[in-house]
Amino acid sequence: MSNAIPAEASETLVFTPADLEVKMEKPPRFRLRAVSTREKRHFDRLLTVENVRQHGTEDFRAEMLRGLAATATPDSAAELEPRVKAFWEALDEHNKEQAELPQDERTDFDHPDRERIEDLGQQIARAWQPLREMTADNQDANTMLPLVSIAVVVSGWDHLDAMFAKDSGFLTIDSAESVCAALRKLDEANGVSPGLSWLQLCAKAMGRIFLSKEQEKNSASPSPSSNPPSNTKTDGKGSPAGQSQASAISTETPAN
Repeated sequence: MSNAIPAEASETLVFTPADLEVKMEKPPRFRLRAVSTREKRHFDRLLTVENVRQHGTEDFRAEMLRGLAATATPDSAAELEPRVKAFWEALDEHNKEQAELPQDERTDFDHPDRERIEDLGQQIARAWQPLREMTADNQDANTMLPLVSIAVVVSGWDHLDAMFAKDSGFLTIDSAESVCAALRKLDEANGVSPGLSWLQLCAKAMGRIFLSKEQEKNSASPSPSSNPPSNTKTDGKGSPAGQSQASAISTETPAN
């Protein structure tokens, strides 16, 4: 089966997006290389070259408190900051408890300050540019991470009309973007939700970069990370989600 996980990460994986495999006589087939230290170095290099920046929950929370102090009166900030922190603590505890439950037993987070905290977060984001810049960074990262993953992992393909160009032995970002556009066209032409095949390919590529613990044990190559077209043949002779301030913060319009 074309989308089967290889027995070892050192194997080249041939992958076809599931829906296109069902609907097309000659669906695109991608060759995904194994990811070792060399590939991981190129992955990190592309993130730097493309200026991809990501900010986590704690980064957003710290910036929200700075924004609160800068946009509210001292008295208002002094009253709101402990409420915000108490809300975050309750949210983190809820998430921790939910993670230990089966999916069908999980419940939504409910807190008396939830609406106020979320409103405050949105108000601060509108008033505090550093918070907006962090959100923009994460939105850009959500776009670029899949492209970088494809550029690193995909070594070639068949039956896809997309630009094939390499740099330092890897696909260029422009080529990855061309693959994205070509897959979307195939989705639209074959009754598949536009963009779904790209998402499937990106997920498979990212899975090659970030192996699970079990896959790492079975891998013959070192893991780079232990966390988190008319139909033509292209083989390059030598031949894949960001945190927003809303989800990190969540409070009343700061006092002027």
